[in-house]
Amino acid sequence: LLGSEIADCHATWEGGAVWVDGGEVSLLGSKISSCSAAEGGAISMSSGNARVEGSTFTNCSADKGGAVNVRRGKARVEDSTFTSCSADLGGAVYVEGSEVSLQRSELSLINSEISNCIA
Repeated sequence: LLGSEIADCHATWEGGAVWVDGGEVSLLGSKISSCSAAEGGAISMSSGNARVEGSTFTNCSADKGGAVNVRRGKARVEDSTFTSCSADLGGAVYVEGSEVSLQRSELSLINSEISNCIA
C-alpha cells in the first residue's frame, strides 16, 4: 500500500485494516485512522513479513496492540507515528512471545514516534 488512506475499519478478530497471514506486506507513506479489532487495531500479523515506513496511525484500538499486533514473523516500522492509540495490552504495539515478547517475533522501531497511547 503506497500513499493510501484507510479509515473507520473494523474486524471482529484480527487486523482492523490489514491482516498478514504469511507472505509480505508493505505500508509506505500511508495513514490509518480510527480502525479497530480484537488484535491489531490497524495491522495484525499471524506470520510473514511487514514493512511500515513513513506512515501514521491515529485513534486505532484493540484488546492487543492498539495499532499493531505481531504474533509471529518480522515487522519493521520506520519513520512512523502512533498517536492516541489504545489497547488493554500494548497501547500502540504488542508483540506476543512465550517468555520475552521478541522470542518468536522481531520488531524494529526506527526514527518513529509514539504519543498519547494507552494500555
